[in-house]
Amino acid sequence: MEFNKYDLFAYQIMEYLISERNYQIVRVMQHKNDIWLINPQAENFPVVRIASSHEQMLNVEYLRNVHVALLDMIHREGRLVVFQTDPQAEPIHNEEIIEVYCEPHKISNPMILTTFQQLPHIIRESNDISGDIVRIMRTIEEAQQRNYERAMKRWKERIRPKATLIALGIFVTLSFFSLLIRSLCSDQTAALILSGSFYKINILAAHEYWRLFTSVFVSDSLLSLILQGVAFYYIAKSCEPYYQKKHFVAIILISIFTGNLFLLATGTNAIAIGLAPALFGLSGAFLIRTITQRLYRSIVISAQWVRNGILLCLLFVLPYSSALAMLGGFVCGIIMGILFVKKESLRMLQHHTKIAAVLMVGCLLYLGIFQNNEMLVDQQSEQEVVRSLRKMPLHFYADYLETCYNEAYK
Repeated sequence: MEFNKYDLFAYQIMEYLISERNYQIVRVMQHKNDIWLINPQAENFPVVRIASSHEQMLNVEYLRNVHVALLDMIHREGRLVVFQTDPQAEPIHNEEIIEVYCEPHKISNPMILTTFQQLPHIIRESNDISGDIVRIMRTIEEAQQRNYERAMKRWKERIRPKATLIALGIFVTLSFFSLLIRSLCSDQTAALILSGSFYKINILAAHEYWRLFTSVFVSDSLLSLILQGVAFYYIAKSCEPYYQKKHFVAIILISIFTGNLFLLATGTNAIAIGLAPALFGLSGAFLIRTITQRLYRSIVISAQWVRNGILLCLLFVLPYSSALAMLGGFVCGIIMGILFVKKESLRMLQHHTKIAAVLMVGCLLYLGIFQNNEMLVDQQSEQEVVRSLRKMPLHFYADYLETCYNEAYK
């Protein structure tokens, strides 16, 4: 096959994109000689096409269809860039496609240089076109193999749920302490209160606001602990690959806080424990990512949703679980999911979501702390809490709680 200088320019661009920008070649079944490249990690242009002089002109509809299909495959958004090396080629008239004519030391669209800075310097003429193309093809093959190995390594790191396992280990360890306290206390309600469960009178009267977080580490039975641990592992494992570790942890913690804040804003003084707010928060965030990245097209993701849905339904039958806390966690997860999506089209929605989130938290705090002071009290359990504390070297805490309870009884 004979090559001309425009073919050489195309191969030089391809070598640069693959070797230095980590793009991968994609073959289109209908046009196997058509050069498409993808890079899911590319910040601006995840899909690129390279055109040279020997190809037949393809219609715009074909380009758009292939572009959309490739974006869906890598779960990204972005405009298509077509690098054209033949200056005589017919231009593409479409606002969604950026066409760049490339010649030695000359690029028709300087804007593209903000992303591909070295592009003008890698295009050069040669006296041995065929020899250079053979060399470039060999270099591309080696670079493709290196990129594949790096991609596999990143994929293995991504699917290894490190943060999920660490969080699960913390949950199981602290929950065992709550089971130990329960075995040492004659009154089960008192044992749950001592373990750090959500109990409104302790939060408001004794100012134990840490219960808004510690309630998730309390379990009333070994069966409940196992079920919540299994649910957390599978639901968190589904969500973790799509968020940075700090965002993943933030979703868990803020969902716990918001879920219990929903409960605080009501008049009930019921016991609430368990990981349900965190699990529903992760599910809300995963729902947003599923919609924005069109993950629902994947059979694997659909199967995960079926499994996670069954696990979430089982949480409703656990003792001391709160549907209101679950709702709060789910709402928080949706909000966090929207805020953590990197999409220009969602900037305005994210701005309004931040405002709505601040107003929601402000209203819940106002209702919970200042307006909802009428609480049902369980004096028997609270007296058992005080007696249990007096048996330990915690007399000062027992006296403090007793004073707070007496004030709440008035």
